[in-house]
Amino acid sequence: MKTQIYSPEAGFSGYWSTPNRLPHKALWLWDSVFHSIGHRHLHPHIAEQLILSIFDTQQEDGMIPHMSSPYWHSEITQPPVIAWGALKVYEKTQNKEFLNKVFDRNKAFLDWCFLNRRADDDYLFAWKTDEDANCRCGESGMDNSPRFDDYVLLKAIDFSCFMASEMRAMSKIAAMLGEDTTEFDTRFNEIKKAVNQKLWDD
Repeated sequence: MKTQIYSPEAGFSGYWSTPNRLPHKALWLWDSVFHSIGHRHLHPHIAEQLILSIFDTQQEDGMIPHMSSPYWHSEITQPPVIAWGALKVYEKTQNKEFLNKVFDRNKAFLDWCFLNRRADDDYLFAWKTDEDANCRCGESGMDNSPRFDDYVLLKAIDFSCFMASEMRAMSKIAAMLGEDTTEFDTRFNEIKKAVNQKLWDD
C-alpha cells in the first residue's frame, strides 16, 4: 500500500495514490477511496489526503474524472463512493474539518451525476457506454461486462444503489455538520422507491 503513494505534485496538493505505478501511474476515483479505507488503520492523516486529492481533479461543473494524472484527466467518471469512504475515515479520525472539506465538493459531484447520468426525470442512473469491445463501460468499474454488449441505455441497479448509499452518507455528514439533511433524505427515498418498483423482478 505504501509503495503506491505519491507526494504532492503539479495539480495534486496533498498525498495521492494509484492502484499501479505501471502502466497507469494515475489517480482513480473509487480506487482512491478504497485505498483511504485501508490507510485509515496505518496513517489516518494520509487516508484523509487520499480522499481530498480526488477533489483536486474536480471540474468546474462538479464532474470528477475516473482517472487523472498531475497533467491530464479522462472524460468519464466512476462509481460515487466518496461520502461513504469519508465516513469510514472519520470513524478513525473524528475530524469534522475533514468532513467539512468533503461535503460541498462531493455534493457538487452528486449534483453533476443527477444532471448528467439520468436518461429522464426518473431517479435511476445510467452509466456512459461506448463501442469499444474491450472496455464498453469504464465508468462502471466492470469495463467489459456482457451486460453492456448491446450498447443501449441501461438504467443500472449498481449505479442507482451507489447513489442511494451516497445520499444516506451525505445525510449523516450533513447532520454532523449542522446542515439541512432534507435534500439528501428525499433523494435517498426517491432512489430507493424507484429501484424497488422498477428494477426488481420476482
